[in-house]
Amino acid sequence: MLSSGSRRFDARCSGEDEEVPRIVFSDGDLDRVTVAERPHVMWETVLSLHVLQHDDGADVFDVWRRTVEHGLGESSLREAVRRLCELDPNDSYFPDFLTPDISDLSPVKAIRRVVSTPPELVREEIDRLCRRRPRTAWLRDLGRDPRATAGVLRASLSRYYRLAIEPLESELVETVARESQRRRSALRRGVAALFDGFDPEVMRWDPPVLDVLAPGADVELRGRGLVLIPSTFCWQRAVTPAKTSGRPTVVYPAARDVAVGATCGPGRPLQALLGRRRAAVLAAVSSGSSTGAVASRLELPASSVSEHLAVLRDAGLVTSGRQGRSIEHRTTALGELLLGRAE
Repeated sequence: MLSSGSRRFDARCSGEDEEVPRIVFSDGDLDRVTVAERPHVMWETVLSLHVLQHDDGADVFDVWRRTVEHGLGESSLREAVRRLCELDPNDSYFPDFLTPDISDLSPVKAIRRVVSTPPELVREEIDRLCRRRPRTAWLRDLGRDPRATAGVLRASLSRYYRLAIEPLESELVETVARESQRRRSALRRGVAALFDGFDPEVMRWDPPVLDVLAPGADVELRGRGLVLIPSTFCWQRAVTPAKTSGRPTVVYPAARDVAVGATCGPGRPLQALLGRRRAAVLAAVSSGSSTGAVASRLELPASSVSEHLAVLRDAGLVTSGRQGRSIEHRTTALGELLLGRAE
């Protein structure tokens, strides 16, 4: 791995007494809890970099780790990943600008959002990061002139995403969709049913307070609600952004049925059978989606998505039906079975 040993947030490894953040609900917040239905591109990217920097969860992550390590043969790519690990350490603090609030962004747009962060915010968060660790040459350059180094950051994120995350896109979509559906089903019975279903080592509900076992500060929602983001690469503990602006967010570990990346690579069964784009379209509608939403998510023309959906529908893998003013597409039982076998 890029570094050995675990530095997960806890009293044993952080060297600090971190308080468990308390998220305080008002009456108006109880109906404003949502669970993300799709992977958050940058949270998965950021947290996957953490996984590369510790060796926990061998049965879950080692297949993926070996695949990534194998792909790091080129020195410039290895340097790009090391640069990202300096900016995004596996620690209780890493810069919030790496994880923009808006979750439903394509990889290209998400990375563009990161590198367009206002320079003063980048400097502020780099300064905070460097209170805990050495200010390397890369962090010094990034903090000194974020605009001048934006191209390097964009290239590093893009190359890492293509290596480590892009081959898993269908798997991440399916994992998060399945997790989201389960949690949203519980939420229909109320927030108590939702929060009581979590491992108490992740979060605990003691009305009107949600204790999140993660580094962070107390948050009073005050009508802003709460967004829960399931993540494939979130390991054991939840993560909360350090920033206080925007809608409050908790990222938590999604349930996994198989080791991450166990079937990734050019020969994985689903892609070999359907082709990469059609397989991605099938996975993208597993929890229901419109043509336009799939096209935006996968950065494909709507006409191309429609053609893929027509083929999948004719094969009995997708069904389509009107929902309000739009047509919603969803995988059939056969489509779900195929996705399960592809994992």
